[in-house]
Amino acid sequence: MLGFKHRQSGGVNPWTYVGASTAFITAASGNFTATLPAGTQAGDLLVASIVTRDAQAVNAPAGWTRIAQSTTGNGISDATTSIASGHMSFIVRGAGAPSVAFTRSGGGHLICRIVAYRGGLSATPSDASTSLTATEISSSRPGSLIVMAAALARPTSASAFNAAGLGTAASGTGGQTAPPSVSEFLERFESSAPVGGGFENGCALAVADAVIKRPRATGTLQATAGSSARHVLIAGIFAPFD
Repeated sequence: MLGFKHRQSGGVNPWTYVGASTAFITAASGNFTATLPAGTQAGDLLVASIVTRDAQAVNAPAGWTRIAQSTTGNGISDATTSIASGHMSFIVRGAGAPSVAFTRSGGGHLICRIVAYRGGLSATPSDASTSLTATEISSSRPGSLIVMAAALARPTSASAFNAAGLGTAASGTGGQTAPPSVSEFLERFESSAPVGGGFENGCALAVADAVIKRPRATGTLQATAGSSARHVLIAGIFAPFD
């Protein structure tokens, strides 16, 4: 487990949701520069989630730690057997804003958004899957934050984020701004790249989070896509330190 010492403020849920960046959406290949959420400060946990419709790996800037990446042999005009590629990485903000200049050697259209949380941190990467199901991951401390990103191979929606072993209800629609919950996944946003205009068959990105009350395995991680394709679900756990 990757760890950074941080004093927990007490209670089962030390996390505050700061916000999400505006969506960076491009049909161009190569390197790109994302944006940070407004109002971040030193000590904030920043989690970057990315969906692409190509097989090029995305490299995070210096200082960021990759949680998981799934790259697949798909193309941007693959209409009938679309496969999304997904990436998640994180950083703890220092006194100054971190670099958000990501690199890749080529690739097609892409969506990137960064979410910010205030609270403790460490990370355990999940497995990634080419469906909207991921294998379980485990938390080692009460009050751990779990963040799930659905990398969708269509300009569609995602809903019903859930972890089978946590007893959490599925989330509602995107745009929720309340603090992470111990009783349900809150969906923070949905962003999509349209069909055509360089985006060919499009893609979409959705992120949801919840807090795990006590150390345990999550059970199978799941979400539901609005249309059928070969999507990817990536998750990471961020555990507060005493």
